[in-house]
Amino acid sequence: MRKKPGFLSRLAQGVILGDGAMGTYLHLKGVPIDRCFPEYCLSNPELVEGVHREYVQAGAEILRTNTYGAQRIVLERFGLAHQVDRINIHACRLARQASKGRCYVAGVVGPLGQSLQPLGNIDPEEAAAAFREQIAALAEGGADLIMIETISDLQEFEVALAAARAAADLPVVIHKTFTEDGRTLMGELPHEVVARAEAGGADVVGANCTVGPQRMLDIVERMAERAQVPLSAMPTAGLPRLVDGRIDYHAEPEYMAHYACRLAEAGAAIVGACCGSTPEHISAMAGVLEDVVVGIRRRSVQVNLPQEQAREPVPVRERTEFAARLGRQFVVAIDLELPRTHDLTATLQRAKKLQEAEVDALILSDALRARLVVHPLVVAYRVQTELGIECVQVYSSRDKNVLGIQSDFLAAHVQGVRNILVSVADPANYGDYPTATTLTDVGPAGLVRILESMNRGLDLAGNPIGDPTAFVTLVAGDPCSCDLDAEVHRLRQQVNSGAVAIVTQPLFSVELLDRFLRATTDLQVPILVGLLPLRSLAHAEYLHNEIPGMVVPEDLRSRLRVAHDAAEAGLAIAREMLAVLSQTVAGVHLVPPYQQEERVLGVVEALEIGTVRGCTVGAR
Repeated sequence: MRKKPGFLSRLAQGVILGDGAMGTYLHLKGVPIDRCFPEYCLSNPELVEGVHREYVQAGAEILRTNTYGAQRIVLERFGLAHQVDRINIHACRLARQASKGRCYVAGVVGPLGQSLQPLGNIDPEEAAAAFREQIAALAEGGADLIMIETISDLQEFEVALAAARAAADLPVVIHKTFTEDGRTLMGELPHEVVARAEAGGADVVGANCTVGPQRMLDIVERMAERAQVPLSAMPTAGLPRLVDGRIDYHAEPEYMAHYACRLAEAGAAIVGACCGSTPEHISAMAGVLEDVVVGIRRRSVQVNLPQEQAREPVPVRERTEFAARLGRQFVVAIDLELPRTHDLTATLQRAKKLQEAEVDALILSDALRARLVVHPLVVAYRVQTELGIECVQVYSSRDKNVLGIQSDFLAAHVQGVRNILVSVADPANYGDYPTATTLTDVGPAGLVRILESMNRGLDLAGNPIGDPTAFVTLVAGDPCSCDLDAEVHRLRQQVNSGAVAIVTQPLFSVELLDRFLRATTDLQVPILVGLLPLRSLAHAEYLHNEIPGMVVPEDLRSRLRVAHDAAEAGLAIAREMLAVLSQTVAGVHLVPPYQQEERVLGVVEALEIGTVRGCTVGAR
């Protein structure tokens, strides 16, 4: 057999037909959709090699390894992080065995499944290391090229591309995913993706997954207006549906073959297929691509772009009465515990009493302790409409994906709940349901980014949502952090993204307060400091030793230890802290002792909150 040319040399000769789906085809063969597909390279190699052989027989010239999701960060969810090298090396060998020298083996690298900072929680350096580790293993296994697929975020796209260039001396094909309107899932347009790929040294750039052949054709045509490198296109076999517990795609092979020709004529040098495709689809495409010539890409200098749809946000002070007071008057916000029953009568009665105490806002927690409670949006709506006192909804991203988060925020705006405190919740299994799983698509910085995008009239993908929303975005700060530099860096990212104020955990130390204020001077946003009256020595010891972010200094615990009335001593400590706060920060976030809300009004009275509420505060 004549030795086949190197991949880049072959690329210059004409259209290369890729293979079809691996994961959905394995699912079609009976593999449960929630299994770790790459692990089958070890536990059932005959099944994986058999899929490769079917694509070889169908006429594919590129075989993609069964390594989508075979990085350390993804494999860790299945307890397989220690198997990165073994899985990727075996995957390449299975593809090579099936190929028998006839196909190019593409080492597949998929997304991490979690967003990078600042949108999510994955550090870019950690992501880069995970990509490099996988790509090095693919190279060791004998891959002819690296194919990066289904990347939705442009930051992750660039991290993965740089890792591929650093980890192996192999050609790199990189694909981005796009939505039905021709944008990526994070809002970028095809010409932007091409520019970033070329700048990062990609040998081939293209798109895969998410959209079917018709939309893919439009994306390739728009990429071709800008591209100086070859293009690649791997559409899905239509959109999926659930049939008898299985995911089903319904695009006919002939339909895929028709568009395969059009994709090549539009400029795609590599044409294959993604989710839902089978060897039957690839066989039909092979039958029509043999004589097709890759289209000449148009090197137009100017690209026609849609007009920017972002709108000017509503001025912060005009969004809510609470926002109008922030930074001008000393504000008092008090926690209102959410009920664990559908009956809101007692909750509304407590809110009414707090309104009579003339607090500025009620802060409603979104079950941060992983307990079942009424959704805070419902309570906020009832309190605001029936009593007229503003609420601050505490919002975490636990148990919600990026679509659910944006839906929640739209609902909040419709209901008139505009003050949102972005925070981090306990893991789901830390509460009443220890077997519950935690879903976190987006971290606190990502929530800020979403809110501020909506405040400009756009969703996260850049799609218009109508008039701009008017959210007041507050973020949680930890003055007691053991790594204050990292904490301030995180807060700076959130403020730069649009957060307008910081709300801290309860603080008991003037020294820690001074340290925090000095470290955050450049942020120039109002700070509300948490205040929690201690009720006993046991309470103080519990907070200090068992609750993350809480520091109760030894001298205060000593005061409680020798006090005749520890509860009164706790109130005295809180009054002293309040006097300091009223002179140094923009407000106080009063946190009543857990499950002792009946003491709140007494605490408000004892602390003489009314004497400081509404006082003028100086600029930071």
